[in-house]
Amino acid sequence: MDTDRLFLLETPTIRAAFLLLTALLVPAAAVIARRRGAALPGPMLFGCALAFALAVTLTPAPAGGQGLAGVCTSGHTFLTHGPDTQWYLNLLLTAPAAFLAARLTGRALPVLLGSVLLSLATELTQAAIPTLARACDVDDLTANVIGAALAVLAARLWERRRRPPRVTVPPARGPLYACATACALLAVVLATMVRPEPDARAAPELSPGRRAAVERAARDLWGESVPITRIAWDGDTESGVVVSSGSGFTSFAWPSLTPLRGTRSVEADGPATGAAVAADEQVERAQRYMRAHFPWAGRAGTTSWPVGDTGRRLVSWRHRVDGVLMPMRLDVVVDRAGAVASFAAVDEPDPTLPPALVDEARARAAAQAARRGRTFGVPILLAVRSTAGWRPAWSFPTEPTNPSNTTAPSTSPDLAAESPRTVVDAVTGAVLP
Repeated sequence: MDTDRLFLLETPTIRAAFLLLTALLVPAAAVIARRRGAALPGPMLFGCALAFALAVTLTPAPAGGQGLAGVCTSGHTFLTHGPDTQWYLNLLLTAPAAFLAARLTGRALPVLLGSVLLSLATELTQAAIPTLARACDVDDLTANVIGAALAVLAARLWERRRRPPRVTVPPARGPLYACATACALLAVVLATMVRPEPDARAAPELSPGRRAAVERAARDLWGESVPITRIAWDGDTESGVVVSSGSGFTSFAWPSLTPLRGTRSVEADGPATGAAVAADEQVERAQRYMRAHFPWAGRAGTTSWPVGDTGRRLVSWRHRVDGVLMPMRLDVVVDRAGAVASFAAVDEPDPTLPPALVDEARARAAAQAARRGRTFGVPILLAVRSTAGWRPAWSFPTEPTNPSNTTAPSTSPDLAAESPRTVVDAVTGAVLP
């Protein structure tokens, strides 16, 4: 169900549907109540509550468009990132009708099964009729069922406090079994329709619950005092999220909230002046930061070197298997005062690689044949992902041949800082694109 608007009944279509359903359900509830000799207010209120739930879920969305036919999305569960406004609204959607039904009948299990059946039928209807422009969502179903269960529990507790107890409807096992069977069948149908949310759809605005989870992750990295100025999706899909903090930023994968890269400030440093933290202390502080936030990098070796004349030091973690540089990497820059200034992290498990059959000399010859008029520096044997899967490959720093340029090609292990590079497959000897 789409409940992004708090005042759904302000839209003309939904308001008209609510009034029409109320005009049908309230008299029907009143007639049934009179036949059973029950008071009218309770059944009439139940009719209103049921009309509201049906109106806001089965009326075409105000924005129009098309829903996803035959698909029920399984998005970011509230158990991982906390409930948002939409989840709470779905929680409240079925609660009034379930509470009133439990109070009127005195039967908890039939009411709960009926609420589950109604929620399942609603979500499947949204998936079956794309012109409703509604989204069938497993999280919505979960919230509806939890809301109904809490409402039934509240009704039972209320009933126990009243004396004498209300007259209850005699149990009917046949309808109860039929309802349970229908719930099971609809649940099976729903399970066959569950899909991850398509990446091609524009990502919705971050909900308050998700924003709070992202903000907690950013403050865990940079401290409670970091100013959070903006939180937004990284692009048009929900694959990543970016936190802006003053002149800095932090990028996270979504929904895991795995930190990918970040910096306190993107402003360039000037030349270092005055006393600075010793290099050994900078490395130690980077290692403490690694242990606190990136413990997976502990299996890798550590190297460090100064960053120009800024007083900063780059501490890098790299891991090799049989001489091949693995894709995992962590770079942490510590400023001259000893504070972490930036990081870049790739938490990738060590892939299984075929043996490297092409040595450096053959790889260099292949690179020279493919890139004539270029100068190739000292290569690195590393694991790269290609169309054939993970492969060992020789990566050469590549520069145009210029007799007037006496600067040797860089041999820094920081691969991200070097461009362009020529990569040669160490299995086949082919130059990779």
